[in-house]
Amino acid sequence: MSGSHLCRPFPELVEPEPASLPYEIRDSRGQPLPSTGMVDLGRRVMWVPFETGARATSRHELGHVAFTPLHPARVRFDPRVLMAVEDARVNLALAGLGLPVVLDAEAHAHVALLLAQDAKANDGFALFMRTVASLGTSIESTLEGLLAERRDAIGGLVVGWMARARSRLEAARAGGRVAPYVVGVDLARELARALRALGLLDARLRAKSRFGIGCCVGEWADGEAVEGGRRVPWGERPVDGHAAVEPGRLEVKKAPLSVTLRPGSGGIGWRAATEGSVVRYLARWPVDGAVFRRRARRGGGTLLVDNSGSMAFAVADLDRLLLATPHGMRVALYSGSGEAGELRIVADGGRRAAAEHLGRFGSGNVVDLPALEWLARQPHPRLWLSDGAVTGIGDRGSQVLRERCAALCRRAHIRRVAKLDEVVARH
Repeated sequence: MSGSHLCRPFPELVEPEPASLPYEIRDSRGQPLPSTGMVDLGRRVMWVPFETGARATSRHELGHVAFTPLHPARVRFDPRVLMAVEDARVNLALAGLGLPVVLDAEAHAHVALLLAQDAKANDGFALFMRTVASLGTSIESTLEGLLAERRDAIGGLVVGWMARARSRLEAARAGGRVAPYVVGVDLARELARALRALGLLDARLRAKSRFGIGCCVGEWADGEAVEGGRRVPWGERPVDGHAAVEPGRLEVKKAPLSVTLRPGSGGIGWRAATEGSVVRYLARWPVDGAVFRRRARRGGGTLLVDNSGSMAFAVADLDRLLLATPHGMRVALYSGSGEAGELRIVADGGRRAAAEHLGRFGSGNVVDLPALEWLARQPHPRLWLSDGAVTGIGDRGSQVLRERCAALCRRAHIRRVAKLDEVVARH
């Protein structure tokens, strides 16, 4: 399939047996589906986005047409486990044929964001499903790295199962183009038993997670999906990440600044400013207009810290950050939950907040955009400590929201830093 929206997938070319009824290809954009790509093999309907860059989505769905049986196995455990393993089986088969599923930058960032949201919600089932389903795609190593960075028990278990599933499916694929379907079913059964032992499946072997597998193969009908053992109308499902999401409501607060910042870190120096009497920085005129030289205490500027659950900062981490903060720097933390969030100023001038004021407001982001708008009004240099996964109301992300935040960072000359140690090293 071409990357152009004028070309659509042609499933009839890859299906194992010819059929008299052609596939219906529908545009998935703006639809309340669990993913931008889906295929219903029984009703011969495929959903893909009619846009440039949809090659990876279409390739994966065509892989299901070629390799997934028309009637999937009926299992006694949560069917999403089998569906995740089936995604992996198809992806690895495509990679073995030299047709790997390579996500574009937008899709790559979106899947990484979804994993971060799974982690924030402590949804262990979703962590397992999302990563197993990624096997054989270009996002696999990124998700594995994100889990390894967390260094917690569940992350290590998920990474271990990624290796185990890949090894089993690749070994079964040796000498052929795709691992037998029965191997995937057996692997899914083993994974379900492991999830039950971890308490991620209940006594009926069902999960309470709202995770929705991306590619649906026989479990969708009449606008409903089997999820967690019950049928869920599409209208109750979250809309795909391309839809607009409004930012949450931000409240700005200032914590009691009762502790003196690191002594001896100040000093008088010079800084660029938009007002003054001495012109010294003409090269900055087209950048930010700060061409004048003014006296200023060294160590100024503003640091905005994403304190959501995906960053996994403990109070001790933030305390270490403030211990390294020089005089004159303004530091604020933000996080959110539901429809609102809080930005809390924890250092300003020569003073900082005590450790008891460094806890997070909520486990989500929610207010990235208004927090960045606040940062854009603060003194230079402007640093944003964040993984870059932005969300709005309901801790949901969207391409529109990501683009708004990226544009603001460019206009306001906000530099994003991903690691706390990078910020500490600067001071």
